[in-house]
Amino acid sequence: FDVGANTGNYSALLRSTFPSARIFSFEPNPTSFSCLEEKAKKLKIYAYNFGLSSTSGDTDIFLYSENNSTERASLYKGMLGKLFGFEKPQTQKIRLMRLDDFCRKQNIDHIDFLKIDTEGHEYEVLSGAFELLHRGKIGVIQFEFNITNVISRVFLNDFYAMMPNYNFYRIRAHDFLPLGPYNSVNEIFVIHNLLAVSK
Repeated sequence: FDVGANTGNYSALLRSTFPSARIFSFEPNPTSFSCLEEKAKKLKIYAYNFGLSSTSGDTDIFLYSENNSTERASLYKGMLGKLFGFEKPQTQKIRLMRLDDFCRKQNIDHIDFLKIDTEGHEYEVLSGAFELLHRGKIGVIQFEFNITNVISRVFLNDFYAMMPNYNFYRIRAHDFLPLGPYNSVNEIFVIHNLLAVSK
């Protein structure tokens, strides 16, 4: 699952690495989704024009007015202004769905790999997958943890508390650094990705 797929570059990488996998990509921003949809057709990827969250419904996403397909599109109003100096973002109505609900409707009982890049909304995406997590039905989760979490007010400790049956790693250029039990020194708000692997 590629959650926050933007224009589909990561989904395309997944397809080249796992040629026989079923790949599901989610992108709520209509402008980005049009590019994703085109790639998805060629690569036989299932693409959906909605985002994932802890609740289902409609909301606003905030974008750069001069770049509607930005990878920094966010559900948090202050994100573009406080972090990137863009005080007057454009808004776009989008739809959200819980991952548990989506998998139930699609008769999907297990996710091998879940990648989440949602500009600070990663915790909410996982909150919407409570049933899958509780039943141990997600094998590996890759998610961003960085300065955007300052705006969404989510700590690494929150992820540890949500996923006690996972081991956490920091993804580095050529390997993975085991983080072990929770330690506050790993609350590092710079751009990096973490890996949570089911025990």
